[in-house]
Amino acid sequence: MVQRLDATRLQLGDAPLPIADAIRTTWYGTGVFAIAASGSLAYRPATGSVTTQIQWTDRQGKILSSVGQHGTDTSIALSPDGKRAVVKDAPYGVSGDLWTLDLSTGQRTRFTFRTDAYSPGVWSPDGARIAYAAGSLGDTIYERSTSGAGGERELLKEPGLRHFPTSWSNDGQFLLYHGLRRWRAIRHADL
Repeated sequence: MVQRLDATRLQLGDAPLPIADAIRTTWYGTGVFAIAASGSLAYRPATGSVTTQIQWTDRQGKILSSVGQHGTDTSIALSPDGKRAVVKDAPYGVSGDLWTLDLSTGQRTRFTFRTDAYSPGVWSPDGARIAYAAGSLGDTIYERSTSGAGGERELLKEPGLRHFPTSWSNDGQFLLYHGLRRWRAIRHADL
């Protein structure tokens, strides 16, 4: 929708008009679009399948090489040494699994095995661990060795709160994350 705005008086004018249908949104409901100063609108349609391809590019956008096959990998995070990546095989807000990629060979290795990872993976500063949220809609933060040895270790569990690990402290002692309360319906009689 678009609606005229008088920026001086901070007042809306005319009725809103539709300008695009079925715009893709992020897991938290924000539309995937941008508007140029000229007024041009660029957006990603919500229809159709979405595939991705991991590519190295130079600063001018020239493709230097591709890694792996086209697929549904999202949330790509490079390891601290730049030789590997961790990806999620499902979009935001949808459970899936994490995979590590060797960027020189394109070799994929499954990192989680429960199909309940909700957040992207986050590398520790030394590249030895990856943290992620899984469980009931991402209510638990885990870490696991990137070598694949051993199981996952639970770091935090808060039922009813979705977690999104974002970064580690430089010394690897602290993990930064944000949380999102899940929506729930309340009947009028319960108020």
